[in-house]
Amino acid sequence: MNEHDIQIAIEERRLDVALMTKHTLWPHAVAEPVYRERLLLALPKAHPLRSRKVLKWDHLRDQIFLVQGWDESQTAREFYSSFLGSGVRYQSHAASKQSVMALVGAGFGVTLVTRSQAEVRFPGVVFKPIAEKNAHLEVELVWVPQNEEAVVGRFIAFIRDEAHSLRVL
Repeated sequence: MNEHDIQIAIEERRLDVALMTKHTLWPHAVAEPVYRERLLLALPKAHPLRSRKVLKWDHLRDQIFLVQGWDESQTAREFYSSFLGSGVRYQSHAASKQSVMALVGAGFGVTLVTRSQAEVRFPGVVFKPIAEKNAHLEVELVWVPQNEEAVVGRFIAFIRDEAHSLRVL
């Protein structure tokens, strides 16, 4: 389901809650942050940026960014633009993140990944941290309070309390 389908399902009460990235939230949805993960740059092994000790957003603006995208959803491009600004060259691919990583390894461009995605090894790909305070992805639990039943409220409280106790924010 894309973010629009999830919004409709929650508003129509076919879903009680959903985990969504912060940049995909819609107005009037109530959300509770539950997880934050650092972003890294995935780039080909032979890429000139590999030799930089520190990467900043300014270093990345002239790169070709490979992103996942479908006709009904370009949220990855919108998310990247929130860091990189306008004028960045994107190539959208209606493909899995693994397929995008294969394109990075083949030298077609770079992409952003979370730290956990960087734990998987891809041939020809290296990962570099981005030294910016905002270089992270936030995941939030989202719901519509008017639809909230008691068990949903207890679930939301449990997830919120666990996120705080585990310090994943």
